[in-house]
Amino acid sequence: MYAIEFEADIQNGMIEIPIEYQDLNLKHVKIIALLDDSEMLKPLEEKRLFTYEYIKDHWRELIMTGLSNYDEDYYKSGQYKEDRGAYLMEKYK
Repeated sequence: MYAIEFEADIQNGMIEIPIEYQDLNLKHVKIIALLDDSEMLKPLEEKRLFTYEYIKDHWRELIMTGLSNYDEDYYKSGQYKEDRGAYLMEKYK
């Protein structure tokens, strides 16, 4: 067994492997994560960790909170279509 070291951010549960280690693709690896101490000192409410159990038990509340800002009239309007078009044109220049 040999070890390599690189730093990466975890996004949506995924770690991007640097190009120089792409040969690791489709291989079984053992991952050890080292976190900065300051991250561990944050209060739990700041971390906003949602376990599967929490989501399972509170899914209605989470959906209602997410939909509470939904403005049906705006999303059906021509202004929304213009705004969305401008956003997509900027995003995919």
